[in-house]
Amino acid sequence: KITRAEFVELVYNMGLIEEADKDVSFTDVPATHPRYEVIMAAARSGLVNGKTATTFDPDGKIKRSEVVKILCAALGRTPTKEAIDAAGVTGFADVADNHWAYAYIVEAATEHKCQLDKDGNEIWIKVNN
Repeated sequence: KITRAEFVELVYNMGLIEEADKDVSFTDVPATHPRYEVIMAAARSGLVNGKTATTFDPDGKIKRSEVVKILCAALGRTPTKEAIDAAGVTGFADVADNHWAYAYIVEAATEHKCQLDKDGNEIWIKVNN
């Protein structure tokens, strides 16, 4: 298991975080935190969110759902439940379709081709079985 901060650093080191000029701060990530810069870069880019509006939980263990959401965002994948439903893809018995990461989980587990709509969301055009 790795922490949320460690995973964000891995993604940062892969070059998948584009800097953005957005005001972000977390009460539990002081400037002295060893991964402060990468956490702030990831949050400014919109790649990660805090656990709450004011905290990030940098030393908490990262969940699989958080990993898949971060990777989808880093790779520019923009799944929606509506696109998944329209393609007739069924999810998983252990992940409710109202779970916050449902679309990201199905996105990562389903080989498919897509195009983007005018808002940048995926429209699934072919699902490979």
